Amino acid sequence: MIESNMTNESNRSLHDVSNVPTFYIMQLEKVLASKGVFLDTCLSSLGLDYESLTCPGATMSGEHFTRLINTIVENHHVNDLGLLLGSALQLIHHGPFGLAVMNSPTVMDIVSLFERFIAMRVPALELHVIEEPNNIVVTVHDLYWSSHVHRFFIDALTSALLNLHSSLVNEGNSAVITRITFDYSKSSHNNEFSHDNINQEDTRENMWGIEAHYDQPYCGIVLNKEKARQPLISSDRVSYDYAVKLCEMERSELVADSVTEKLRRFLRRHQTEMPSLEAAADALYMSKRTLHRSLAKENTSFRKERERTLMRDAVDLLYVRGLSVKQTAYHLGYTEPANFRRAFVNYYGRPPSAFGNQNQR
Repeated sequence: MIESNMTNESNRSLHDVSNVPTFYIMQLEKVLASKGVFLDTCLSSLGLDYESLTCPGATMSGEHFTRLINTIVENHHVNDLGLLLGSALQLIHHGPFGLAVMNSPTVMDIVSLFERFIAMRVPALELHVIEEPNNIVVTVHDLYWSSHVHRFFIDALTSALLNLHSSLVNEGNSAVITRITFDYSKSSHNNEFSHDNINQEDTRENMWGIEAHYDQPYCGIVLNKEKARQPLISSDRVSYDYAVKLCEMERSELVADSVTEKLRRFLRRHQTEMPSLEAAADALYMSKRTLHRSLAKENTSFRKERERTLMRDAVDLLYVRGLSVKQTAYHLGYTEPANFRRAFVNYYGRPPSAFGNQNQR
């Protein structure tokens, strides 16, 4: 996720962001209370009703969620909010998703669960799974969030994954995570909640050899490929299959299956050869004109979604797979590397060489 450091902010629009499920709002309330901050007061200051947002299935607009996080960080000085929330979350707090994770056959199955269902909790985040000879690299791509909210979601996701990793190792499974990377600087606030020892006074993450790298061109987690495919001790296939079905049912209720979401899934499936507008319209069983109008109603376009897909893939190709700018351009279907460079600068605000060769494989 390169956007925090490199995005041209003028390209962002909160109108593009789906509503945010308030599933974890009660856990956030507990975290804030421990810091002397009251969630109902924060919501009230933004003209929001506490009771309605704590009801089952409640959502909050992307704009209101951004204002809430900014208020908590800037006005109440609660720094590293995502780390605080992520470290407080246990599998029991994740409902059917947590049940599926608890009974997953392998760590790769857990990764697949996050890849499939992340939008249930955090809209506008995507996980890409990239296989290397010895590692599995899971990159996290942020479509729209920026500044405090960007960091909030990444910190919460990362610390929750480290908590899960800790639980698996304590059960007798192999340590799988080898490295985590962030596209922002390490916080100078609340050092006891640094990524190096999130809620771990004995710094067990360091004992397991997990490296944390900041100011990188993307956010991601690197897994040992062999260990990620080893059977997990606590796996139960029957419970896993049942929980996955529950997750599918929950996703159908929480995540609006908009034309934009259908198009994004289609583009992701065809990323090696980006399809045309005609092909996309045919796949979605509508005319080009209907697709164009439907996307316009959802504040986007085929060109914008195609560009976003290409630029997110560019990050993986450049900084994870280590391809050159020329190789990346041709891989993505650009006829000239110069055209790719211009598109990259327009999207991210900086050239693809801004970070140089920072692969640490």
